[in-house]
Amino acid sequence: MIPAWLAIGLLAGWLLISAVTQIRLPKVRRLRRFDPLGLLPKWNLFSPRPIVSDLIVRYRPYANERQPLEWSELPYPGPRRLTDGVFTRHRRAKRALYWQATRVVALYGSYRAQPMIVINSVPYRHLLARVAREVRGSGAVGVQFQVIKISCETGSENVVPLFRSAIHKV
Repeated sequence: MIPAWLAIGLLAGWLLISAVTQIRLPKVRRLRRFDPLGLLPKWNLFSPRPIVSDLIVRYRPYANERQPLEWSELPYPGPRRLTDGVFTRHRRAKRALYWQATRVVALYGSYRAQPMIVINSVPYRHLLARVAREVRGSGAVGVQFQVIKISCETGSENVVPLFRSAIHKV
C-alpha cells in the first residue's frame, strides 16, 4: 500500500508540472517532449495566441454527371446547446471531423503526385462516408467534398481551399 503522503506528493508534483507546461518557452516545450507516458497535457489552457483560423469540410452533390449543385458545409453533429459551454456532448465527433480533415490535407501535401494513396487513406474514406450520408436520399448521383481554411487575421474573412476530392458516385 502506498503511503498517503507519497500519493499526495506525486499528485502535487504532477499538478505543478502540468501547470508549468502551459508556459510557451523552449525549455518547457522540451519538458513536453520527454513525457513517455503521456501524462502532461498537450493543449494550452491559457492561450496567448487566439485561434484565428479553422478548417471546414464542405460538400456538393451532383444532380447528374456534369452538373454540381452549391457547396454546403458539413454540419457538426447535434445542435449547440446552452450547456455546451460547460460540457459538450458532441466534442469527440467534432474533433474527429477536424482531425480527419487535417490528415487529408497533410496526406495531400505529401502525396500530391500519387492521388490513390490519398483516396485509399482512412481519413479520406471517413470524410467521404460522412458527406455521402448527408446527400443520401436527395436524388444526387455523385458527391464531392473539399477542405477549406477560413481565417480572420486581418478582420475580414479569408477563405483558402486546401483540398478537393474526386467526384464519387453515391
